[in-house]
Amino acid sequence: MNLPHKDKCLIDCPRCSECAVFHRSGHPKSLMQMNGRGYVDVNGVASCRHCGYSAQLEQIIIPDNLFLKDTRVSPNLFAFDGEHLQVLTEFFSAVEQKAENYPKAYFSGLNKMSKELLRKQNRDSVLRALKKMKEMVEQCGEGNI
Repeated sequence: MNLPHKDKCLIDCPRCSECAVFHRSGHPKSLMQMNGRGYVDVNGVASCRHCGYSAQLEQIIIPDNLFLKDTRVSPNLFAFDGEHLQVLTEFFSAVEQKAENYPKAYFSGLNKMSKELLRKQNRDSVLRALKKMKEMVEQCGEGNI
């Protein structure tokens, strides 16, 4: 579990809980996983156009700090931004879910997708979660940052 290959991702604003943009500076320094969450030590600036919040952050907790997440499916489903969400939607909508059919930057994450999320009987709930996240990103207005 890593921050996306891009320098930006969508997070919950620490002040108002609306959609904020986190702009990473440099590469993650360390990653520790505990209880299904990844604690990523990374420097960057979070800014929210809803409340004007802007501050330096040194840690992101995945998926807790991410804006695009759904905790109703198990394990939690999350996307870093609109592009990542689109790749996930196409992947889970496909008849054959093969990581090699998607951009190389997403191979690792798609190959490590939880078997629980990939089960046929969970497909409808996963697609509903992705649809809800699509509505969230559209409401957010940040799109494919």
